[in-house]
Order: sequence, then structure tokens, then C-alpha cells
Amino acid sequence: MERFMTANRAELGRADTKAAVLLGATGAVLGAFITVSSSPEILRWSAVVTSLLAVLCFVCAIMPRHRAGRRDDAGGPAYFGHITPEMGTQGLNRAFERASRDPAGPLLISLVVTSDIIRKKYRWVERGTLMLVAALPQFAAALYAA
Repeated sequence: MERFMTANRAELGRADTKAAVLLGATGAVLGAFITVSSSPEILRWSAVVTSLLAVLCFVCAIMPRHRAGRRDDAGGPAYFGHITPEMGTQGLNRAFERASRDPAGPLLISLVVTSDIIRKKYRWVERGTLMLVAALPQFAAALYAA
């Protein structure tokens, strides 16, 4: 389980890095295009809208994932969202005592939660990449028509 948790932490970082790099590249291309393009309106705006959709996808990939109101019965804290100020130190001590008797429960829940987050991040990265791939020919056509 620890090996999977380590792999998930690394994969979360890779997904965020990919999204951040693609977000920066898309923003740079969009910024350069807007400043130099004097193409017909429909070509220009289709490229801008498509690239803005890619930006939105990359931002969604980077956004933190919170599971508000969701409490999995893990027998103890499984991720940061389970530790709240309302627990107090006594409640936190009791939760960790329960987890020490069976540490697999919280680890399994944490593994499930982080795996779900990774899948969602990569879906947004894939969508954004598709939007970016669709925007690039639109940029080229708009610049060619200018």
C-alpha cells in the first residue's frame, strides 16, 4: 500500500506539472496570437474560443479536489479533509488510536481518494490537450488568412 501511495503522490505531481506546462504554453500562444493577428473575425474568434476552452480544462486539472461533506468510514483520518478543527485534539487522538489498531482502512481510503483525483486530473489534461490540438490549426488558418 505504501508503494501505491508513493506512486500516487508522484503521479499527482506529474499531472499538475503537465497541466501547468500546457496551461503556460496555451496562454503564451494565445497571447502572441491576439497581439499579431488581424485575421477575419470568425477565424480569429474560433481559435481564441477553442484555446480558452483548453485553458479552462488545464485550470480544472490543476484545481484542488475537495470532497466537502463526504466522510468515508476509514476507522481514522485517511486524508487532509478528514482532519478538521471541530475534531479537537482529543477527537484526533481517538481517530489515530483507531487507525493504529488497523492502519489498512485509512490507507485504503486514501489510496482510493488519490486515485480518483488522478483520474479526474488526467481527464481534464486530455480534454485540454484535444482543445489545444484543435486550436493550433485554427491559429494557423487565421494567421494565413491575415
